[in-house]
Amino acid sequence: MLAKVILPQALRVCIPPFGNQFITLVKTTSLAALVTLPDLFGAAKLIAASTFEPMLLYLLAGVYYLVICSLLTVGQSRLERRWKYAK
Repeated sequence: MLAKVILPQALRVCIPPFGNQFITLVKTTSLAALVTLPDLFGAAKLIAASTFEPMLLYLLAGVYYLVICSLLTVGQSRLERRWKYAK
């Protein structure tokens, strides 16, 4: 009964807020341990100190974060659509 009745209803309700919190966590922290990358802005800062090209490196780190957040958003919307119509 739990797996066929309650769980689908609960997942339908909890997926959007859980996905939003997860994406917000990725946006607000510079720790990218979730994707097994070192701290992007920390690495950009170290490289910028030796190459004297900080703007390019910070822009590249920002693009990486944009790609990561975009992929998470697309994944969340697909998961929501899948569970919205699940019976």
